Amino acid sequence: MTPDMGQGACQAVEDAVTLAATTGDLAAYDRARLGRTRAIVSTARRKGRIAVSRSRLVHRMQVLGLRRAPASIVRRETGRVWDWTPPGAAEVPGGR
Repeated sequence: MTPDMGQGACQAVEDAVTLAATTGDLAAYDRARLGRTRAIVSTARRKGRIAVSRSRLVHRMQVLGLRRAPASIVRRETGRVWDWTPPGAAEVPGGR
């Protein structure tokens, strides 16, 4: 994980909640977590490539892109990382 994503502890909490929801069934836990963790890792890898680029042009494009991006696009992109619903929350009153 890249530190700017703030996902280290978040992923640990999601892991714990998911493991509890799957009552320790590691195969069910893997099925529940694999897609999300792959997406998070992919996002971190993509962001990391930009962060370590030695190209000033890449960094300038990133800064300009972030400043000019409409809020809807920023929300859609960040939502992929920040939005998470605990397993079984749909069945719980008040769940997402």
